[in-house]
Amino acid sequence: DMVPPNTATEYEPTDWIAGMISASHEIGRYAANRATAGDVASMQAAQAVTSSLLDSLMAFDFRNGPLRKSFDSLKYVVRRLEDTIYELSIHRAAVDDNQREEAKDARVDKVQLDAARASYEAADELREASIKKCREVQKLSKQAIFSLQREDLARASKQLDDATALAKDILQEMAPPHGWLRLSGFVHSMLEELVEGRLLECWMRDPHPRSILLRSELCFAELSVDPVEYFGGLGDLVGEIGRVAVRRATNRDKEAVADALGTALAVQSAVLDLGSLWPRRLENKTTALRTAVKKMEQLRYELNLVQYAKRRTLDIEWQNDPEAVQDAARDDDAA
Repeated sequence: DMVPPNTATEYEPTDWIAGMISASHEIGRYAANRATAGDVASMQAAQAVTSSLLDSLMAFDFRNGPLRKSFDSLKYVVRRLEDTIYELSIHRAAVDDNQREEAKDARVDKVQLDAARASYEAADELREASIKKCREVQKLSKQAIFSLQREDLARASKQLDDATALAKDILQEMAPPHGWLRLSGFVHSMLEELVEGRLLECWMRDPHPRSILLRSELCFAELSVDPVEYFGGLGDLVGEIGRVAVRRATNRDKEAVADALGTALAVQSAVLDLGSLWPRRLENKTTALRTAVKKMEQLRYELNLVQYAKRRTLDIEWQNDPEAVQDAARDDDAA
């Protein structure tokens, strides 16, 4: 029989279920070895216990993830055992009634599985509720970043304060015994967005030279932002700084563009210094970082052309000159 959870060691229901599915694969291997010796009784016992486990797990509503993949693999274990028993029934002596009755005795503890299912469903409901709350924090953080891009610092500050307060409540709800939620991807995404907003707010408020808050200096340090979440927000920050640089470049603000480029280069240098310590799941952000740096370098180059070579460029000067844009379009049509 499958061992029920919490008999000697404390297990999460999902860990117990995953362990039983893995054990079923081993039972399938054992049965395959017994089949070579013509041990049909062992084959039937293995098929009975794995089928019983599969029937019980069919009542679970597994979401996409490792546990769902493990559950799907169990179906193939049962199918292989059934096929092997069928083949043995053709080529070898059939199993007598006593052996069939003994095989029926092999069962899993359905009472414990029902309890595990109830616990799993309760955890799933809690997860769904947490996802909705985290999305609200992300929404407020994105709105704050949009407000900062419009230079509405007062509104952005209020939105970030609201997001921070809500995030704090969410993380408090994730205290033990629900600590496993803190490791979820949606929580990391929420905090990365919040970090990005706070870093951009500080960067835009500071006078020259610009500065970036360290993780220990974040005003919501009680949220316990981990290094990976901080790096994620830092990587996204450069893209927002690049948008600020483009807006300032339309007004020929070379100093603001230089500040933005200097910040981006400082972040890029820090990432390069980390080397292999940079989190692997944030590798895509390094590509975006390099792209943002190149764009800001191009902005600075075009501004210098305008100043020294009196060159008119569509990206910078014509954005605020509709008539010039129309003249250029007419020239293109004539060409």
